[in-house]
Amino acid sequence: MQVEELKQKLDALSAEHLQQVATFITLLELRQHRTISPTPLWHRLSYIERVKELKEWLANLPHGQGQSLPDSAFDRASIYD
Repeated sequence: MQVEELKQKLDALSAEHLQQVATFITLLELRQHRTISPTPLWHRLSYIERVKELKEWLANLPHGQGQSLPDSAFDRASIYD
């Protein structure tokens, strides 16, 4: 696929699909990084760098998608029902 054709296809995508493409690219980058550096993240990075990595990972998670538990599931009394 040519670069220009790819750019046109990306321009035609909805915001949701663009987010999915961005997530996919992030996963590819992480996979590439893992193959280059087999050393675990917590051995390579300082505490501050690990916090930054965690925040970036959390920002890439889908928000507001899927179902959550009902409020009653968080009620202590419902545990014993």
